[in-house]
Amino acid sequence: MEAATRKRKWWVIPLISIGIVYVAVLATVQGIKAYHTNQTEQEAKRWLKQAEEDAKPAWTEDDAVSWLERYDFEDIGAGEGTSSRTGRPDEHYFCAIGFRPFEKGGLIVKPSSIQLEFYFGLDHRFTRVKSKVWPFEPPRTKRKEAGQ
Repeated sequence: MEAATRKRKWWVIPLISIGIVYVAVLATVQGIKAYHTNQTEQEAKRWLKQAEEDAKPAWTEDDAVSWLERYDFEDIGAGEGTSSRTGRPDEHYFCAIGFRPFEKGGLIVKPSSIQLEFYFGLDHRFTRVKSKVWPFEPPRTKRKEAGQ
């Protein structure tokens, strides 16, 4: 009877081995993704700090666009925007936005870019700057590569 029991359980060791390998690979992939996310967020903070140091209260959208071009940001645009929130009046503003590719992406990590936004009041004077991680390639980069 013991021999029959041992014969039936031969599959346990390979199954446990496969489980251990799976968990190790999954942990490695998650670690790489977490490291990449952290690096991208740190890069966004560095660009925000640089923009805050360089921006002057007298800046206009044209100054912000020039700054973005000087630092090789892509898909730069400027225009008017409105922010609406429940219970608050609409906020009208002007802005200049640019994207800077950070990671092309690959098998484990997704492509990502840094988005930098300069905001201006209705008098076209600088008010604030924001940065965030854009979890894709810059919007028009794909079209440029496709020859459009």
